[in-house]
Amino acid sequence: MKLRVALAGYVNADTLDTARELASVLLSQGRDGEARELCVKMIESAQAGSSQTALSQKQRARYRQLELWASRKLCQVYMEEGKVKLAKPLAEALVAAVENHELAGAQAGFAWSELGTVALAEGRPRDALKAFETEEALSPKQGWSPPSVAWSEGQRGSAYLALGDYRRAEPLLTNGLPVLEHRFTEGHFRVQQAYRDLISLYSKTGRETEAEAIRIKSARGLNEVAWRLATSNNPKLRNGPKAVELAEEAVRNTRRKNPVFLDTLAADYVEAQQFEKAVLAQKEAISLLQSEEEKKNYGGRLKQYEANKPYRALPSESIRG
Repeated sequence: MKLRVALAGYVNADTLDTARELASVLLSQGRDGEARELCVKMIESAQAGSSQTALSQKQRARYRQLELWASRKLCQVYMEEGKVKLAKPLAEALVAAVENHELAGAQAGFAWSELGTVALAEGRPRDALKAFETEEALSPKQGWSPPSVAWSEGQRGSAYLALGDYRRAEPLLTNGLPVLEHRFTEGHFRVQQAYRDLISLYSKTGRETEAEAIRIKSARGLNEVAWRLATSNNPKLRNGPKAVELAEEAVRNTRRKNPVFLDTLAADYVEAQQFEKAVLAQKEAISLLQSEEEKKNYGGRLKQYEANKPYRALPSESIRG
């Protein structure tokens, strides 16, 4: 399904409301790149709209709310992409909007949550906890969607984990995981973050069997996203370096014993212009195969990689595991 809204310069607030709906759909489908572009255009357009001279206070406030909504979503996308330096000023601007009484209730809580998430990514768990406490004080969770509650509690659990308080961390990390898995795919950023935290928790508390079970689930999700980022026929969806990052983690989590994951890694290396690594990874994948048909299939891709040619997946290959 193709979703598109054209935003250039000033547009009216009704069009921005439509753009907000489309951005929400894109984010729910994991199409972060397209959502990022749309949110940037929304911010620019909302700022242009609010700069008009003949606006009522109500109209100007509407543009401002649309700008703040897009800023929060853009902050989330940047965090999912690991771009903390780009996310931080957005989170700080959202908190400033709370202090200026432009955001209240749940929206104010979300703003502090974004700042806490940034602090966590910067290795400041105590600051993160303070932000999460402010979030809760401003916005009690009654009325929140279950995935929002699960993510919020999980972030709090991440902070306690970073501080070595495993007793407080564990229920916060485990209780919301089924909710996140039900709402999102295994490869979604929020699910993967929960998996990483649980792997760390179980490893640090001597429960390697439980850690291994989560590693396998994590690897499946990472592999699916990495394959899509490297082999999609839509160039806007491809991101070689990110694909390599995810695939290497999937291969590491399965101790280089899964040929499908190594096959994905090879495709990702090609997309990232790392051709020698691609050939070696594909040969490693083939060495683990038992079926002659699979060896022939993987060998076809190996020839492409030896010729420095990327692989583009068929629709039937969109999900792997």
